[in-house]
Amino acid sequence: MVETMHLYLHREILGECLADLDDEGAKVAQCAPEMCVQDALLWEIANEISRLMQSKVEGVGLYVDTLAVAMAKRLIARQFRGQVACAHGFNPVVLSPVRLRKITEYVDANLCEQISLANLCNLVGMSQSNFVRRFNATLGQTPYQFVLGRRIESAKTFLSRTNKSLATIALDCGFSHQEHLTNVFRRRLNTTPAAFRRASGRRGF
Repeated sequence: MVETMHLYLHREILGECLADLDDEGAKVAQCAPEMCVQDALLWEIANEISRLMQSKVEGVGLYVDTLAVAMAKRLIARQFRGQVACAHGFNPVVLSPVRLRKITEYVDANLCEQISLANLCNLVGMSQSNFVRRFNATLGQTPYQFVLGRRIESAKTFLSRTNKSLATIALDCGFSHQEHLTNVFRRRLNTTPAAFRRASGRRGF
């Protein structure tokens, strides 16, 4: 038996990643099809995307977008066998304070909405590949991790300062439902929203 998985990577993502290369010839190159290739990293990325899509959990679009960029970079690296490097090499330029503030303000104002990688890139006028690289270099985390962190902080504020229900707080902070909020709290904070609220001295309903 042969286990296979089919993923369709948008041409624009590959194009943006190619455009970020230092090698001028590679910038106009096309990635050729590869058949019967075994690549452990691509397989892990593909499995993670498949798991996320099957879970039907809302709010993970930003994570999937970032994984798509990672997959594009891996495919390009396979094609050129390390002969080309991304612009700025191993020392990518960080985001300016102005851009970082603009991103933070946008995220905080739209926590209850779907925030995509394309939204953030358009906000600062950068390609997805370049943005993800600079974002990681600036904050040491992916855009998805950053947005999730802001949602958690917002939820903690609501829990400690208001009597809103857990279900309402979950939706207000961009979580798909109360169970999603609870799962994230358990995973990130090793507690539950209800326990966090009790510890803060606030009673909910």
